[in-house]
Order: sequence, then C-alpha cells, then structure tokens
Amino acid sequence: MPITHTAISTTTVTSAVSTVTLSDIPQTYTDLLLVVSARNTGSGVNYVSVSPNNSPGTVSSYYLFWNYNTGGSLNASQGNDPGLPFGFTPGSATTANTFGNISFYIPNYTSSTAKAFYVDSTMATTLNKATNNLYMAMLGFVCSTTSAITSLTCPAFSGNHEVNTSFSLYGIKKN
Repeated sequence: MPITHTAISTTTVTSAVSTVTLSDIPQTYTDLLLVVSARNTGSGVNYVSVSPNNSPGTVSSYYLFWNYNTGGSLNASQGNDPGLPFGFTPGSATTANTFGNISFYIPNYTSSTAKAFYVDSTMATTLNKATNNLYMAMLGFVCSTTSAITSLTCPAFSGNHEVNTSFSLYGIKKN
C-alpha cells in the first residue's frame, strides 16, 4: 500500500514573532509531519517546541538523546525533561544566516490516546563566532493529551522566531 505525503500548509515568518500556530488541521490523515527551518533572535543555541492544541497536557514519558560537538569535543546527553517536544535553532550570537532543521513526526494524531512525538534535529553553526559546533538530536515524547490534534502551536524557547523561519505541515496516509 503506497504512503502519500500531502502538503497541508506552510508558514514563513516575515517579522520576528514569539509563536507560530498552525490551525484547522484536517482530520483526514493518519499521521502528521512538521518540517521546520528555524533561526532565533535570542543569543546562543535555542529551541523550537511544539504544543498540540495549544495545551500539551503533561509529558508522561520521554527519551532524549543528543550529540553536539563544541570545538572538537563530542558531548552526549540524555534524560532532561524539557516539558515539550523540541529541536535546536541557532541564535543571534551564532553564524549569520544559518538555520536549524527539525522534523516533528506525530503518528495517530486523531486518536483518543496519548500522543507520541518523534523529533530529529540538526544544526551546524559557529557559536559566539569562535567555536565550530554541530548539534544533532533524536528525541521521543509521549504527551498526555487525548484530544485529536487540530492545531500545533510552536513557541520559541527564548527570543523570537527570526525572519525566514518556516513551518511546513504535511499529512500522511496510506492509500
């Protein structure tokens, strides 16, 4: 059975904003894929998060694993509960015009059970214009919300989403 990806919407930031909301999500697909290309006005490394229906409930379980290279050292972390599914974005103190790339995959978004989020995120930049950095993350979350997802709110953790940050939402279904 073939699987199709259908573009639902794309939002591109034209002036710095703290939050982008994708609303009126059709309930006709099996899964959702949100692809984000983001930069942030805050300094250093920042994050984009996703809140279903503007209220994620609680993150009932999570698994985070990320690697990052800061000037030749490979660092790894896991655990730390950030409260919402998230991905990395470069900020104002990083190399100009670099963007982080994030994919949020949400299976069974119309179900009446808790919602899983699978996130992959990557960003290469020069932090504080002195050290080369590469960030890569694979994250998994289960949010307690049991309502079908009809909107996704995407706040910036610090600062604002910078101009040209984009949010592209796709519906996925088996034909």
